[in-house]
Amino acid sequence: MASPQEYRSKISEMGLDKWSFSVTSIPEAQKSLSQVRDFQSNLWELKRAIKVDVSAVWDNFREETKDSVGDSIVAAFLGKRRSNRIRKHTREQLAKNRDQLLAAYREIESIIDDLLKQLDGSATRLRSFIDELRTVEKKRKQESTKRYIPENKQPTNYKEYIKSQEWREKAEEAKARAGNRCQVCNRSRAEVQLDAHHRTYERLGNERPEDITVLCRECHQLYEDTKKAMTASSTELSVTGFCIRCKESIKLAPQTPYCYSCFKIWKRFENINYQEKHCHICGKEHPTTISKPSCYECYKQHRDKLQFQNA
Repeated sequence: MASPQEYRSKISEMGLDKWSFSVTSIPEAQKSLSQVRDFQSNLWELKRAIKVDVSAVWDNFREETKDSVGDSIVAAFLGKRRSNRIRKHTREQLAKNRDQLLAAYREIESIIDDLLKQLDGSATRLRSFIDELRTVEKKRKQESTKRYIPENKQPTNYKEYIKSQEWREKAEEAKARAGNRCQVCNRSRAEVQLDAHHRTYERLGNERPEDITVLCRECHQLYEDTKKAMTASSTELSVTGFCIRCKESIKLAPQTPYCYSCFKIWKRFENINYQEKHCHICGKEHPTTISKPSCYECYKQHRDKLQFQNA
C-alpha cells in the first residue's frame, strides 16, 4: 500500500506543473495530444490504485479493532471496566489515524481530478486546432485543383459570348496563329471565309490556344453535318440481331429470333415459353422466350420500330 506522500511524489515526477503546449502544425498538435493521453492514462492508474489503498485502510482498521485473545488476557488481569476503557481509547486512536489517512487520500484524488479536468480542456483545444487546420488544408487543396477562370471571363450565355468583342479578338488571334489558312484544306483567307471553331467548351471564356481550330466555312459546315449524321446513326437500330439460344449473329427479326440450327431444335417441340439465354436485340444474357425475345430495356426502346409476337 502506497502512502499519500508517495502518490504526491509520483504526480510531481510526471512534470504536469511544468508541461505546456504551443503548436503551429498538425504534427505538433498530434504529438501534444498523445502526451495528454499519456498523462491521463497515468493519472487514471493512480486513481485506481488509491481506491485499492482506501479499501485496504478500511480492512486494516476492521482487523485492528477486532476482539482478540490478548483483549481477554488484559481483561483478566486489569478488570473488565479498565480493559474496556483501554480498548475504547485504542479504537478511537485507530479511527483517528484512519480518518487522517482517508482525508489525505481524498485530497490526492481531488488533485488528480483537477489535473484530469485541465487535461480534458487541453485535449479539446488540440482536437479543435487539428480540425481547423485540416479544414483549411482541404479548402486550399480544393482551390488549387479547381480550374481557375477569371470572373470577368466567365460567359453566362454562349450566344452572347460568341457575339462579344472578347471572342472576336480571340478568333483573330487564332487565325493569325494558323497563318490565316484553314487548318483542314489549307486555303487562305483571301480565298475563303475563315471561322474559329471550338474543339472543346470545357474552358469556354478562358480558352487555351489548343481549344480553337481555324476552319473555312465549307470545312466547318462539313464537320457539323458529319457530326449530326454520326449522332443520328448512333441512335438508329441495327439490322443485326442475335440468336436467343446460341447468340449467333442473325437478321434482326423478333418474330423468328433463332438461327437456323437452333430453330430446327425448337421446332420439334414448339414450346413458345421455353426459356432461352440471350436478348435478340442487344445479345446480353437475359431470360428470353420466342414470344418475349428481348430484355425489357430493348423492348421499351424499340417496340415502336419492331413487330413482336406479343405486341
